[in-house]
Amino acid sequence: MEKEKTVKLDRLDREILYILDTNSRTPAAKIAAMLNTSKERVIYRINRLVSEGVIDKFLLVTNLAALGHSSYKVCIQLQNVSGEKEDEIVQYLVSHPRIGFLARCEGKYDLLFALLAKSPEDFDEQFGPFTAKFQRHIKGYDLAITLAGETFSRKYFIEGERKSFTIATWGRKENRLKRDEIDIRILGSLGEDCRKSALEIAKDAIVSGDTVLKRMRLLEQSGIIQAYKIQLNKARFGYRYHKLFLNFVFMDEKKEERVRSYFREHPYVVFAIKTLGKWNYELDIELPADAPFYKMMRKMRDDLGDVLLNYESVHCYEEPKFNYMAIDIESVG
Repeated sequence: MEKEKTVKLDRLDREILYILDTNSRTPAAKIAAMLNTSKERVIYRINRLVSEGVIDKFLLVTNLAALGHSSYKVCIQLQNVSGEKEDEIVQYLVSHPRIGFLARCEGKYDLLFALLAKSPEDFDEQFGPFTAKFQRHIKGYDLAITLAGETFSRKYFIEGERKSFTIATWGRKENRLKRDEIDIRILGSLGEDCRKSALEIAKDAIVSGDTVLKRMRLLEQSGIIQAYKIQLNKARFGYRYHKLFLNFVFMDEKKEERVRSYFREHPYVVFAIKTLGKWNYELDIELPADAPFYKMMRKMRDDLGDVLLNYESVHCYEEPKFNYMAIDIESVG
């Protein structure tokens, strides 16, 4: 795999990225005021970070449970695949109407994806055709269902500084919330690029700009919209993206809250997902490429040694799809 050329980020870049990761809909004028610089300079920096491939997209985070779906995380081991065949499999998954996330990996797994389904039976109906089509190329797979999750602002952009950061939580004891076709069109537009203006979203949703703003506030208040973040090409600025799968001993509420607090405060944990299946937790770790992964894990084992049983990890080197609203959400009443 050819090493990607890195982009050097200065302090202003990192501050802007931190603010966008906290709320990627923050207007350029407000960012400029927060950083004591000009609006024009902020716009130039954001455009440059996009054009240089540091920012892949402006990412909408939703509570899928409130939309009537669960996320089934599937980790695939491939066999007997050429590069061309693997690309074919990836393209199939990218175009699948129920897959919201896909990563190519190195390590135990080759592909990792999240398939959205309303029930185990629904999952089986969606997953079955994939396994049937590529059965001779699938060596095996592991599966876990998302129970709840949290995403955190990327604290490593402001390392050494104590600033407030956002936590978005989803999936815990959530009831399905009522929404209509207008909500779905607005969410779909935001899923493509959540930094779009209200007028751009209005054009997609075929409503007025005032309606968009009102509906977005209601979607935020109801908990369907959880956060506006950024998806990053970590390799472009010298970081590596690891998926970490953890198993713990049975924990009472107090111990589990200690573990969740540890993930929230960890400088390199971006997503923490509680799962049912092979693992208890799945973490997204973004670590400097020159920082040994084993050292971070040694410290985590020391800090959580009384409850942590074992772990597995893979390096995710490409994310061909990350849009949980590019899915087929059926029935909108």
